[in-house]
Amino acid sequence: MSAKQEGDILSAVRDADLERVRRLLAEGTYNHAFVRSLLFEGCRLDCVTKDGHTALHLGVIRRGLGILELLVGAGIDVNAKDFKGNTPLILAARKDLRPFFFDKLTVVQNDSAITKLLIESGAVVDACNDEGNTALLVAAMWGHSVLCRYAFMITLPTY
Repeated sequence: MSAKQEGDILSAVRDADLERVRRLLAEGTYNHAFVRSLLFEGCRLDCVTKDGHTALHLGVIRRGLGILELLVGAGIDVNAKDFKGNTPLILAARKDLRPFFFDKLTVVQNDSAITKLLIESGAVVDACNDEGNTALLVAAMWGHSVLCRYAFMITLPTY
């Protein structure tokens, strides 16, 4: 992203010019550098969509590892729940939310790295959503073996 593009999008956000923000995002301006710039400018991390998704929820759905690392590093709540009680880790466990444009190898690599990032950043593995499901249960239902193995290893008692 060029400095001019970065300045354009930031000024559109500052001016609350939604149409300009949409246009710039549609042009492909939304990326790692943009998120970093927003965080540098003091963008609030607790904003949610109409579904209650935080930026972290959306990053998990899009499997954007680099952006997730930025958000976690900025101190976003890794245990925030959307309006259905889903944490980012629960969403990471769902295979139906994977972007269609990723090849299988990329999905497996990102799933593993995202799972590890969230858990090592303090995501609660046994947090329940409104249906009473935990990330581990959702992972087992969707056949997400990476999350199952990793979550099981870290929750084993040590004697």
